[in-house]
Amino acid sequence: MGIDLIQSVLDNKVQIRIEILNDKSDKIGYLKPITKSIINDLNIINKLTEWRNKFMGYFLTQFHATNDRTLNWIKSNIINDNTKMLFIIYDKIGNPIGNLGFTKLTNINSEIDNLIKGEESKPSNIIYFAELALIDWMFSNLNISEIYGHVFSDNIAPLMLHREVGFEIIEKIRVYKYEINNEVHWELTESNIFNSEKKFIYKIALNKIKFKKNGN
Repeated sequence: MGIDLIQSVLDNKVQIRIEILNDKSDKIGYLKPITKSIINDLNIINKLTEWRNKFMGYFLTQFHATNDRTLNWIKSNIINDNTKMLFIIYDKIGNPIGNLGFTKLTNINSEIDNLIKGEESKPSNIIYFAELALIDWMFSNLNISEIYGHVFSDNIAPLMLHREVGFEIIEKIRVYKYEINNEVHWELTESNIFNSEKKFIYKIALNKIKFKKNGN
């Protein structure tokens, strides 16, 4: 069900716009998925590249992004993979302010990822409500029972936001760092390899029953 829906969206056969509502049910923005039509939108490509570079240090793979590399990534890893989606977050007047998505969709769960607030916006907590909106859509439309994620231990703001949404930390995972071709890579490991930054990854999770029970 979920994979078929995603494929239809990526092929532009089904249009999706997820409204972002505040706690008074006022519309404060919306989410729109990246589909095959996005490759001609230079403004969005520019923004994705800019935001990726701005928050490079919080990705498992760290490199200097370019528009060409961003476009190739969209073509090879987003619009040709029906187990993931990436959404642009827009404010209520249509300005792109960030992105948020999910990956590794199965018939049981999916991983939330690529949370970036790239621009200052009003209201200041629009990203919190954007995440609530996406999670509600995922539980309602993808027929899954759990959403999980991975966050660096020093990435405090997203950790706090995820916990406010309802995620709980369920595991602390070691990571090790290596460099290749002028790129920094962090990999999850079960070994006792120590990294000089003393960083690790928190795995977080949220189940559908708890999310709905909390009134979402």
